[in-house]
Amino acid sequence: MLVCKIQEFSSKLEHGKTRPLTGLSVEFTSKCNFRCEHCFLANPLDNEHERNALSTDEWIRIFDQYVDEGGLFITVTGGEPLLRPDFKELWVAMKKRGLIISLFTNGSLVDEEMIEFLRHWTPYEVSISLYGASEHTYQRVTGKHKMFKRVINTLDMFQDAGIPLEVKGVFSKLNISDFHEVKAIGEKYCELFRWDVDLIGSFSYSGNMPQKIRLTPKECAEFEAAEPIRNQEVKSAIDNWTPREKNYARSGAFTCGVGFHTAYIDSEGGLRPCLPLESVSYDLKYGTIKEGWYVAIPAMLNEFPHQPGPCQSCDAIEICGQCAAFALLEGCSATGSVPFKCKLARERANIYGLSGKLQHLPEID
Repeated sequence: MLVCKIQEFSSKLEHGKTRPLTGLSVEFTSKCNFRCEHCFLANPLDNEHERNALSTDEWIRIFDQYVDEGGLFITVTGGEPLLRPDFKELWVAMKKRGLIISLFTNGSLVDEEMIEFLRHWTPYEVSISLYGASEHTYQRVTGKHKMFKRVINTLDMFQDAGIPLEVKGVFSKLNISDFHEVKAIGEKYCELFRWDVDLIGSFSYSGNMPQKIRLTPKECAEFEAAEPIRNQEVKSAIDNWTPREKNYARSGAFTCGVGFHTAYIDSEGGLRPCLPLESVSYDLKYGTIKEGWYVAIPAMLNEFPHQPGPCQSCDAIEICGQCAAFALLEGCSATGSVPFKCKLARERANIYGLSGKLQHLPEID
């Protein structure tokens, strides 16, 4: 059944529109029962930011529009999506429309009833972030008591039920000492444990400052180099590096494929080309995915304000991980340099023997 659906989906891509919407992430709610300082959303349960959340019927209308446009893959996220009282109703609606669903959850609200529900209405994958290897570390990161054992119990239940799992990690000064223990735990539940250390800034409404707890650029680069898989990923980017031609300037603010194949819908119905690009949003309460994706979003991206900046001619753009949306979250201009990313690129270049070849780097303090 899944093979047939993917073949049908591939056929639509070959004969369809030039910018097919192949993947969609949906934020069922921005609210969360955790209080993680590293989170760039960080909308607690008592925050009034989410005043106009989409209703059940509005979400189902969006699912129908997505399917009508040939959509197949969807990721349910938050906040914590299990906080929605109508979570099961929305999940069944997606499954009945043939969507292949991944679920991002912190794992703290899953009980045996939910396991049985998801065993019947099986997700493609459940993704859970593991924030520590002890109750003490988990509390430091999430602000909540007695969550470590609860999340481990959730992982055990998913594994016993045969539901595919991804376990990943986000590390800062608060939990980096647990890294190897967390990685070992994660590898019990999935083949590849993915993780991040180069945290980005946050939305203004969150009140968080992830920059205060993230590792230094030097620490990030050294940590990457010490881990074999991440080391190979960075090394591949370095190996494919070529210097910029003199007077080279990239046109536009974006260095990625934003707005081409995947989109994000926030809890109030804002359709964005990517999650962190909050300023480019089309209101699905008053329009359709078709209008938003094929007309409004391209127009907004085309008109996105930018001034030529150092990143557009920088030799290290492929190894710093910089993007316009992240720059805005850091309080910088879309094409301006982000000191943290510039320093990270320099540290990576030093480790992998590229520093002497970089010529067009912005000056940073």
